[in-house]
Amino acid sequence: MTRYEAVHKALKEIEEKYFEFFEITKSYITQYVLIEPNETNDWINVSIKGNSILPEPIATDIRAVFSVQDSHKK
Repeated sequence: MTRYEAVHKALKEIEEKYFEFFEITKSYITQYVLIEPNETNDWINVSIKGNSILPEPIATDIRAVFSVQDSHKK
């Protein structure tokens, strides 16, 4: 499994956990995060988009899984 596949698998699991939110808002978790390659190594940077309005439990789960910060706080 590639790093991108692992990232998308983890995001899908979070999206499934909070299915009701994404169903009500007719959105997908990938609309709320940035997934970018890191130019200095083979890691992938995952961050919550600065304009994202996510319920705190979802944002907390994303931060916990990926050890990320909100993009507007960088």
